[in-house]
Amino acid sequence: MNAPIRIALLLAAGLALAAPAEARWKMVRKDKAAALSVDTAGVSRKGDDVRFRYLADYASPQQAFATGAPYRSSITDAMVRCKTRQIALGRMRMYAGSGGKGRLVETTPPGPAPLEMVENATSDEDLWKHFCSPKR
Repeated sequence: MNAPIRIALLLAAGLALAAPAEARWKMVRKDKAAALSVDTAGVSRKGDDVRFRYLADYASPQQAFATGAPYRSSITDAMVRCKTRQIALGRMRMYAGSGGKGRLVETTPPGPAPLEMVENATSDEDLWKHFCSPKR
């Protein structure tokens, strides 16, 4: 195989490896208002911290923060700290369609918000339990 073809194949293989993994959504909670799923392909653990992203699919349109435009789903970067029962939300992307698809309506600034205590009977508690509770 000549050098230019070999270089092209190596570049293509490198780009394929560098591409982000396809999300694998696993439902954590569903009620009449929304379905909450986590991306099992993107979970990373470091000590007591678990970083992940989650998808919220809403039964009825929500309003974007800055523009007031309607959206049907959102994907949010987040982190939970298991022992202290805290959560920090990061960048949120809001989409016109379900499943994190369709037109991107709005994106909040990147970077995590401060850690906050997980409140009982909330979707934050469902996420904390999913990652931090002992498996039964």
